[in-house]
Amino acid sequence: AIQQMRMQQRSLLADVPVVSNPAKRLAGQLINRWVVVMGSGILAPVARRWKGQISEVAKAWAQFEFLPEADHNTLAGIENPEALLSQTMVIFLRASLDHPQNILRSDLTRQTFMLAGLGTDYFEAKGQTRIAQMWTTLHFGDYVSYYLAMAYGVDPTPVPAIESFKIALKHAGKSK
Repeated sequence: AIQQMRMQQRSLLADVPVVSNPAKRLAGQLINRWVVVMGSGILAPVARRWKGQISEVAKAWAQFEFLPEADHNTLAGIENPEALLSQTMVIFLRASLDHPQNILRSDLTRQTFMLAGLGTDYFEAKGQTRIAQMWTTLHFGDYVSYYLAMAYGVDPTPVPAIESFKIALKHAGKSK
């Protein structure tokens, strides 16, 4: 896993131009879009991590969905509101070591979303083991969230919304 992440990182560093940096390119696709991250099997918790990193680091709203659960309800929601759907970008996290049925679901769900007018893309996990595929996907997502923060011109480190909430919660607890 570590070796695969080191290899992957060569193309993700800040000095690598956009044309050769897949994390910068994906971040560029996410600008001014509602971001949804889909994952299944071993990548379901990684999809949650991507959502958290995009929200916290880039200060951008995002959500995550797990397959196959999303096929039981999320597919029904691809009709309204039309204006928002056209501004949605769904990223599918894929792993070659995932269950074949999950890979098929991912492909068919992505196709359905594209036909409905939603933007879609995917990230294919790198590595020959499950742990390598999880960590390379997590690693890539961290870079995407960082480059998205740079694109929005926000400092990825402080999280004023969370700090303000903690202060308000602390003060509200004292008043009771």
